[in-house]
Amino acid sequence: MKDNNPYSYCNVVGDTNVGCKRKANEDWLTYFECENGLISLVCDGMGGHVGGAVASHLAVETAEQLLKSHYYDDPRQAIVDAANAANAAILKRTNEQPELKGMGCTYVMLIVRDGKVYMGSVGDSRIYLIRSKTITQLTKDQSYVQMLVDAGEITKEQAEHHPRKNEITNALGIESMKPATVLPDAIIPEAGDCFLLCSDGLSGMVSDHDILKVVSNQTSLTQRERVNELIRKARENGGLDNITSIIVEFAISPLELNRQAAKRKKWLTYGIPAAIIVLLCCILLIFRFVSKNKTDQPVIDTTEQIDTSSLNQTEGDNQSPSNLDNSQGNKTADIHDHSNGKSLKPPIKKMTDNETKTKANTENTDNKKELNSIKKEE
Repeated sequence: MKDNNPYSYCNVVGDTNVGCKRKANEDWLTYFECENGLISLVCDGMGGHVGGAVASHLAVETAEQLLKSHYYDDPRQAIVDAANAANAAILKRTNEQPELKGMGCTYVMLIVRDGKVYMGSVGDSRIYLIRSKTITQLTKDQSYVQMLVDAGEITKEQAEHHPRKNEITNALGIESMKPATVLPDAIIPEAGDCFLLCSDGLSGMVSDHDILKVVSNQTSLTQRERVNELIRKARENGGLDNITSIIVEFAISPLELNRQAAKRKKWLTYGIPAAIIVLLCCILLIFRFVSKNKTDQPVIDTTEQIDTSSLNQTEGDNQSPSNLDNSQGNKTADIHDHSNGKSLKPPIKKMTDNETKTKANTENTDNKKELNSIKKEE
């Protein structure tokens, strides 16, 4: 049976929270299935609590509408085009509503398709890979402090606490936006892999070490509980910004699932027809065996048996006492000879009524002659 869920090997859970200091939540997220794959998207708004919320919601809605209405052969191009469309939508809204001028948002998208993972980003929202008790940041921040790190002026650890760490160098909603940075090579996930999409309200409040500890705790916490625990930790550490996280978790490797599907397809293509042929051959052999046994069985002539028994009964009715004695003798001899494996019983001849009378008269005449002879001797 064909599986109706093409993404049964993975699951997506996400949530967002206003944090402890902000008046409104300017983050927004979505995850959905469409012809382009299983899509996950996080946008972190900026430009005031009104403008930031408008920008993030508008970006998410525009990207989702594009991907649901237009198919891309290459998921990487889909990521780029969705970001461009979202940027255009924000700029258009700003022109229509000047009071929203300066609004914008970050953008981080992950697409699962055909057992592979594609991703791209604009701004400083991140994607992490948690695999085998290790954590790896897959996206690169487009921010002021990241420029300092690249230049070797500060370390990555120092960047996490730099006073200007929230300043970004690229975002949706600006005329000079650079296209989304997309990973050139797709990632083939392994069983147990977790991809975490998050805003800087999480990554700036919770260390990579603590993120790893929570997300990799797959035996004790459900996927939903791990998402909630990340948000709780961010709030516990101050919750200075809005907090958003999505976990894309792979229960099994898509490659293993594909191998299993290939085996099933091979069995359906070759195994079942071969089994049917073997079954038909067995049925044919059984049919031939039964037919041969029926042919080899001797044919019993019931008519002859009936005639013989009738003859024996007729002869028994016509025998005289003396003939009965002879008959008993013959039967005894016949039984004796059967013990030697031979039968000396003479064939039975049926006599007509005239022959029977003639024989009887002859016997009576012989008996009279014998009596007369006995009288003469006396």
